[in-house]
Amino acid sequence: MVIRSAIQCNSCESKFITRTQVGHKERQEHAFPCPTCGVQLSFILDLDQKNAGFKFRDPKNAKWVKDEDGALDTLTFSDEILVPVELGGMFSPFISNFGKHDDFEKYRKDESLRQIFLARDLPLAERCRVHFEKKNWKLFDKESPSPTVEHQTPRSRLVDLDNALHAGFSKFTVNTRSQYDRVLQRLTYAESLSPKLYSMLASDFVLRGHALRLWKEIGMVRAAFAAAYPTIQPLYQLYYWKKEFRDLSAVRLSDKRFDLVRQVYICSAPL
Repeated sequence: MVIRSAIQCNSCESKFITRTQVGHKERQEHAFPCPTCGVQLSFILDLDQKNAGFKFRDPKNAKWVKDEDGALDTLTFSDEILVPVELGGMFSPFISNFGKHDDFEKYRKDESLRQIFLARDLPLAERCRVHFEKKNWKLFDKESPSPTVEHQTPRSRLVDLDNALHAGFSKFTVNTRSQYDRVLQRLTYAESLSPKLYSMLASDFVLRGHALRLWKEIGMVRAAFAAAYPTIQPLYQLYYWKKEFRDLSAVRLSDKRFDLVRQVYICSAPL
């Protein structure tokens, strides 16, 4: 379902047609610069999924208008689906992307796991991280009871926490098992080559505070990524599309929240 509404910029009074693809959330928020003057406009769509109802809130820096006369452009929005660049004003993003998935069921399953991890598992892991840092073992074990009856140690708790985070975030990366195994193999080789130097390096890393700083930096990156994921989530569909459709220049994100996304953006030069 696509909702068509006309919006007018308060600054330059330019009028545009908005076409909003209805998703599965309770609320959709879309922001964009006015195509004429560049002022940031935004609007919120509240959805009643149970009763199939919807209501637009008053937009920011703009107003809803009743007629489309004089509209300069048509803007299409979706918070779940990539919008084809050449979409036009006739089809919805959903219909335009129909048939592009190589395996839609795999995408549906993986995306469900990602959403469950962000909504349920990551907050639990974050609470356990706080308990671990404060050495509050009673609360740690209450939040995350051990699957075995063996006595828990700080090391075993850290391993369990790391495994939970690693498993959850693995659905957000394209790293293969062989790549992880390669890193572990090199670490094992270094330790076997010179156990004494390996131990000295590890101890120095901890004593100088490098391990603690890295621990906190990784936590900040994870939190920033989780906050930015709703914005970049539509891009993940490309990994599940047929190869002939994986052209990033042919699609776009309807919402470009650069202030949020830039926190997790990493620019890597070719090796």
